[in-house]
Amino acid sequence: MILGVIPARWASTRFPGKPLAVIADRPMLWHVYQRCVEANCLDRIVVATDDERIALACQQYGIESLMTLRSHATGTDRVAEVALRLGPDLVVNIQGDEPLIAPEAIRLVTRALVDGPHGVTNGYAELTDPADFVDTTVPKVVLRSDNTALYLSRAPIPYPKARIGPYYFQVCAYGFHSEALSWFATTTPGYVERMEGIELLRFLEGGRPVKMVQVPPSPVAVDSPEDLERARAILVARGKAYHGADASPPT
Repeated sequence: MILGVIPARWASTRFPGKPLAVIADRPMLWHVYQRCVEANCLDRIVVATDDERIALACQQYGIESLMTLRSHATGTDRVAEVALRLGPDLVVNIQGDEPLIAPEAIRLVTRALVDGPHGVTNGYAELTDPADFVDTTVPKVVLRSDNTALYLSRAPIPYPKARIGPYYFQVCAYGFHSEALSWFATTTPGYVERMEGIELLRFLEGGRPVKMVQVPPSPVAVDSPEDLERARAILVARGKAYHGADASPPT
């Protein structure tokens, strides 16, 4: 079974209650769930949350959810708890603040996990907005020649001493073999992960390769109320403004 998990916690430092922020008359996590459904590569999709308000919203929209511990330090720790309970072969973690993630990005990360030898896969895309290069909420990616990750950082890397670009950033869809996810959940975060606040660095510090897969970029990940307004404008422009207050999502 390929399990898709959307981690959604309430207590975001910058944006409390973010998963239920309304975009085009639906909570943000509903939009993330729809992108997962559209990817058409996941056998089961579950929201992993620590808050009854999020669980209730999932129930209202017919989305499966599971309550998890509030003590998890990262979304991947929350995903690992769900995987331990459900026992899938493969797990795809789709971040709950990516309402505009391309379904193709989810498919490509999943395909690389199914077809390749690596226990961990992650999406990346070329960075085109100069402002994102110095934005600490946008993790940058440096690749090895075999497209495994050399390093990820919130800092602008690599430093452009000799040339300008191309630069890449992380797209937050992650694929895991169950064994790799179990290793993550039972391994203490290392120095670099604690410094950067990027959970995939736990694998790199542990000597475990992360296969990076080039995917379509996400227009915006919602880290702040300002990002939310950008996401709203993009969805309306794309004609995805669903109206009405009915409790079930449109078909």
